[in-house]
Amino acid sequence: MMLLAALSWLFFHSLLATILMLPLLYVLHGEREKGRRQKREHEKRVMCKDAVMSLASSMAAGYSMENALIRSRKELIRLWGEETYIVDMWRKMEWQVHGMHVPVEEAFAAFAKESGIAEVELLAQLLAVSKRTGGSMVRLLKMCAKQLADALTVEEEIQAGITQVKFEQKIMIFMPPAILLYLQVGSPDIIQPLYTTVVGRTTMIACLILYFVAIVVGRKMAAIRV
Repeated sequence: MMLLAALSWLFFHSLLATILMLPLLYVLHGEREKGRRQKREHEKRVMCKDAVMSLASSMAAGYSMENALIRSRKELIRLWGEETYIVDMWRKMEWQVHGMHVPVEEAFAAFAKESGIAEVELLAQLLAVSKRTGGSMVRLLKMCAKQLADALTVEEEIQAGITQVKFEQKIMIFMPPAILLYLQVGSPDIIQPLYTTVVGRTTMIACLILYFVAIVVGRKMAAIRV
Protein backbone atom coordinates (compact mmCIF):
# COMPACT_ATOMS: atom_id res chain seq x y z
CA MET A 1 0.00 0.00 0.00
CA MET A 2 2.79 2.42 0.91
CA LEU A 3 4.60 1.58 -2.32
CA LEU A 4 1.52 2.33 -4.41
CA ALA A 5 0.92 5.59 -2.53
CA ALA A 6 4.51 6.67 -3.17
CA LEU A 7 4.36 5.74 -6.86
CA SER A 8 1.02 7.47 -7.39
CA TRP A 9 2.39 10.64 -5.83
CA LEU A 10 5.54 10.47 -7.98
CA PHE A 11 3.66 9.83 -11.20
CA PHE A 12 0.43 11.78 -10.67
CA HIS A 13 0.50 13.97 -7.53
CA SER A 14 -3.06 12.80 -6.93
CA LEU A 15 -4.93 11.00 -4.13
CA LEU A 16 -7.51 9.81 -6.67
CA ALA A 17 -4.72 8.09 -8.60
CA THR A 18 -3.77 6.18 -5.46
CA ILE A 19 -7.33 4.87 -5.12
CA LEU A 20 -7.50 3.93 -8.79
CA MET A 21 -4.20 2.04 -8.49
CA LEU A 22 -5.46 -0.17 -5.64
CA PRO A 23 -6.20 -3.09 -8.02
CA LEU A 24 -2.45 -3.25 -8.66
CA LEU A 25 -2.09 -4.42 -5.06
CA TYR A 26 -3.51 -7.75 -6.22
CA VAL A 27 -0.86 -8.02 -8.93
CA LEU A 28 1.99 -7.09 -6.60
CA HIS A 29 0.73 -9.45 -3.90
CA GLY A 30 0.43 -12.26 -6.44
CA GLU A 31 4.00 -11.77 -7.64
CA ARG A 32 5.31 -11.72 -4.08
CA GLU A 33 3.40 -14.88 -3.16
CA LYS A 34 4.68 -16.61 -6.29
CA GLY A 35 8.26 -15.90 -5.24
CA ARG A 36 7.56 -17.26 -1.76
CA ARG A 37 5.98 -20.41 -3.20
CA GLN A 38 9.00 -21.03 -5.41
CA LYS A 39 11.29 -20.64 -2.40
CA ARG A 40 9.19 -23.09 -0.36
CA GLU A 41 9.11 -25.54 -3.28
CA HIS A 42 12.90 -25.48 -3.55
CA GLU A 43 13.24 -26.10 0.18
CA LYS A 44 10.76 -28.97 -0.04
CA ARG A 45 12.83 -30.60 -2.79
CA VAL A 46 15.97 -30.31 -0.65
CA MET A 47 14.12 -31.84 2.32
CA CYS A 48 12.85 -34.73 0.21
CA LYS A 49 16.33 -35.40 -1.13
CA ASP A 50 17.72 -35.56 2.42
CA ALA A 51 14.82 -37.76 3.54
CA VAL A 52 15.25 -40.27 0.72
CA MET A 53 19.01 -40.41 1.24
CA SER A 54 18.55 -40.92 5.00
CA LEU A 55 16.02 -43.68 4.35
CA ALA A 56 18.44 -45.35 1.94
CA SER A 57 21.28 -45.16 4.50
CA SER A 58 19.13 -46.73 7.21
CA MET A 59 18.07 -49.57 4.92
CA ALA A 60 21.66 -50.09 3.80
CA ALA A 61 22.55 -50.51 7.50
CA GLY A 62 20.15 -53.48 7.68
CA TYR A 63 16.87 -51.91 8.80
CA SER A 64 13.61 -52.80 7.15
CA MET A 65 11.87 -49.93 5.40
CA GLU A 66 9.27 -49.82 8.19
CA ASN A 67 11.93 -49.36 10.88
CA ALA A 68 14.09 -47.19 8.64
CA LEU A 69 11.28 -44.60 8.71
CA ILE A 70 11.79 -44.19 12.47
CA ARG A 71 15.57 -44.03 12.26
CA SER A 72 15.56 -41.58 9.35
CA ARG A 73 13.03 -39.32 11.11
CA LYS A 74 15.50 -38.79 13.93
CA GLU A 75 18.13 -37.82 11.37
CA LEU A 76 15.72 -35.41 9.68
CA ILE A 77 14.94 -33.75 13.02
CA ARG A 78 18.66 -33.18 13.49
CA LEU A 79 18.98 -31.72 9.98
CA TRP A 80 15.81 -29.64 9.70
CA GLY A 81 14.28 -29.29 13.14
CA GLU A 82 11.23 -30.68 14.92
CA GLU A 83 8.40 -28.64 13.34
CA THR A 84 9.15 -28.89 9.61
CA TYR A 85 7.31 -30.19 6.56
CA ILE A 86 9.42 -33.30 6.03
CA VAL A 87 9.40 -34.35 9.70
CA ASP A 88 5.62 -33.97 9.83
CA MET A 89 5.27 -36.13 6.72
CA TRP A 90 7.59 -38.78 8.17
CA ARG A 91 5.56 -38.85 11.39
CA LYS A 92 2.41 -39.28 9.31
CA MET A 93 3.94 -42.22 7.44
CA GLU A 94 5.11 -43.78 10.73
CA TRP A 95 1.60 -43.52 12.14
CA GLN A 96 0.10 -45.08 9.00
CA VAL A 97 2.62 -47.94 8.92
CA HIS A 98 2.98 -48.73 12.64
CA GLY A 99 -0.36 -47.46 13.94
CA MET A 100 -2.79 -48.31 11.15
CA HIS A 101 -0.74 -51.15 9.59
CA VAL A 102 -0.85 -49.59 6.13
CA PRO A 103 1.70 -51.20 3.77
CA VAL A 104 4.81 -49.03 3.75
CA GLU A 105 4.81 -48.66 -0.03
CA GLU A 106 1.25 -47.31 0.09
CA ALA A 107 2.17 -44.81 2.80
CA PHE A 108 5.19 -43.71 0.78
CA ALA A 109 3.03 -43.39 -2.35
CA ALA A 110 0.65 -41.08 -0.45
CA PHE A 111 3.60 -38.96 0.67
CA ALA A 112 4.98 -38.84 -2.89
CA LYS A 113 1.63 -37.71 -4.28
CA GLU A 114 1.32 -34.99 -1.64
CA SER A 115 4.85 -33.74 -2.30
CA GLY A 116 4.12 -33.19 -5.99
CA ILE A 117 7.76 -33.94 -6.86
CA ALA A 118 8.03 -36.01 -10.03
CA GLU A 119 11.17 -37.90 -8.95
CA VAL A 120 9.59 -38.95 -5.64
CA GLU A 121 6.33 -40.01 -7.33
CA LEU A 122 8.29 -42.17 -9.76
CA LEU A 123 10.26 -43.62 -6.85
CA ALA A 124 7.02 -44.57 -5.08
CA GLN A 125 5.87 -46.48 -8.15
CA LEU A 126 9.20 -48.28 -8.47
CA LEU A 127 9.24 -49.13 -4.75
CA ALA A 128 5.80 -50.74 -5.05
CA VAL A 129 7.06 -52.92 -7.92
CA SER A 130 10.32 -53.66 -6.10
CA LYS A 131 8.46 -54.68 -2.96
CA ARG A 132 6.52 -57.30 -4.93
CA THR A 133 9.40 -58.57 -7.06
CA GLY A 134 12.19 -58.40 -4.49
CA GLY A 135 14.28 -55.75 -6.21
CA SER A 136 16.88 -53.56 -4.55
CA MET A 137 14.96 -50.82 -2.76
CA VAL A 138 18.16 -49.27 -1.44
CA ARG A 139 19.46 -48.81 -4.98
CA LEU A 140 16.19 -47.17 -6.04
CA LEU A 141 16.28 -44.78 -3.07
CA LYS A 142 19.85 -43.79 -3.77
CA MET A 143 19.07 -43.29 -7.45
CA CYS A 144 16.16 -40.99 -6.62
CA ALA A 145 18.27 -39.01 -4.13
CA LYS A 146 20.97 -38.59 -6.77
CA GLN A 147 18.46 -37.37 -9.36
CA LEU A 148 17.08 -34.82 -6.89
CA ALA A 149 20.58 -33.73 -5.90
CA ASP A 150 21.60 -33.32 -9.56
CA ALA A 151 18.49 -31.25 -10.34
CA LEU A 152 19.04 -29.05 -7.28
CA THR A 153 22.71 -28.57 -8.18
CA VAL A 154 21.82 -27.44 -11.71
CA GLU A 155 19.14 -25.12 -10.33
CA GLU A 156 21.57 -23.57 -7.82
CA GLU A 157 24.23 -23.13 -10.51
CA ILE A 158 21.73 -21.35 -12.75
CA GLN A 159 20.61 -19.11 -9.89
CA ALA A 160 24.22 -18.28 -9.06
CA GLY A 161 24.84 -17.46 -12.70
CA ILE A 162 21.98 -14.97 -12.86
CA THR A 163 22.68 -13.34 -9.48
CA GLN A 164 24.30 -10.39 -11.24
CA VAL A 165 21.31 -10.10 -13.55
CA LYS A 166 18.94 -10.02 -10.56
CA PHE A 167 21.05 -7.33 -8.90
CA GLU A 168 20.98 -5.23 -12.05
CA GLN A 169 17.22 -5.79 -12.27
CA LYS A 170 16.75 -4.43 -8.74
CA ILE A 171 18.76 -1.34 -9.66
CA MET A 172 16.66 -0.80 -12.78
CA ILE A 173 13.46 -1.13 -10.74
CA PHE A 174 14.51 1.69 -8.41
CA MET A 175 16.05 3.94 -11.05
CA PRO A 176 12.86 5.38 -12.70
CA PRO A 177 11.26 6.48 -9.39
CA ALA A 178 14.63 7.80 -8.19
CA ILE A 179 15.15 9.86 -11.35
CA LEU A 180 11.60 11.20 -11.19
CA LEU A 181 12.03 12.15 -7.53
CA TYR A 182 15.34 13.86 -8.30
CA LEU A 183 13.71 15.93 -11.04
CA GLN A 184 10.80 16.87 -8.80
CA VAL A 185 13.13 18.08 -6.08
CA GLY A 186 15.85 19.63 -8.25
CA SER A 187 14.00 20.94 -11.29
CA PRO A 188 10.22 20.90 -10.69
CA ASP A 189 9.51 23.43 -13.45
CA ILE A 190 10.89 21.11 -16.14
CA ILE A 191 8.47 18.27 -15.42
CA GLN A 192 5.49 20.38 -14.30
CA PRO A 193 3.67 19.91 -17.68
CA LEU A 194 3.61 16.15 -17.00
CA TYR A 195 1.22 16.78 -14.08
CA THR A 196 -0.89 19.64 -15.45
CA THR A 197 -1.65 18.78 -19.09
CA VAL A 198 -3.67 16.02 -20.70
CA VAL A 199 -0.70 14.90 -22.81
CA GLY A 200 1.53 14.89 -19.75
CA ARG A 201 -0.87 12.83 -17.63
CA THR A 202 -1.41 10.39 -20.49
CA THR A 203 2.36 10.02 -20.84
CA MET A 204 2.74 9.34 -17.10
CA ILE A 205 0.00 6.69 -17.21
CA ALA A 206 1.73 4.97 -20.13
CA CYS A 207 5.10 5.14 -18.33
CA LEU A 208 3.65 3.67 -15.15
CA ILE A 209 2.03 0.80 -17.07
CA LEU A 210 5.29 0.07 -18.87
CA TYR A 211 7.12 0.26 -15.55
CA PHE A 212 4.94 -2.43 -13.98
CA VAL A 213 5.06 -4.57 -17.12
CA ALA A 214 8.88 -4.37 -17.07
CA ILE A 215 8.95 -5.48 -13.41
CA VAL A 216 6.69 -8.50 -14.02
CA VAL A 217 8.49 -9.55 -17.23
CA GLY A 218 11.89 -9.13 -15.57
CA ARG A 219 10.91 -11.35 -12.66
CA LYS A 220 9.53 -14.01 -14.97
CA MET A 221 12.75 -14.02 -16.98
CA ALA A 222 14.79 -14.43 -13.80
CA ALA A 223 12.54 -17.20 -12.42
CA ILE A 224 14.30 -20.10 -14.16
CA ARG A 225 13.09 -23.54 -13.11
CA VAL A 226 14.72 -26.91 -13.72
